[in-house]
Amino acid sequence: MRRCNRYQREWIQTWNSLTTMEGLVFLRIEMNTVGRESVTGVWEGSDLEIMKVVQIPETILLVMEDESARRMRRLIKAPNLTIVGILEEEVQIKKHAT
Repeated sequence: MRRCNRYQREWIQTWNSLTTMEGLVFLRIEMNTVGRESVTGVWEGSDLEIMKVVQIPETILLVMEDESARRMRRLIKAPNLTIVGILEEEVQIKKHAT
């Protein structure tokens, strides 16, 4: 962790803290990636690599901008992770409400 910058250290520490929370079954995260794009204008998603090894909580719902969500679903696979776009989530909520 010495080679990590401050942001990366805090990100890893946050996930380590979450894994110690006994009884944590479901976690919903809204992630704003606007302004974090690379020079190509695309957010690379390297922050989410940690999700591949996180086993607690049992279910993680990650909500983000729709295009980023589509791209991250192809790149980041974890058995307890579901990635949805903001608009996708809104459609699902409306379906369940009717």
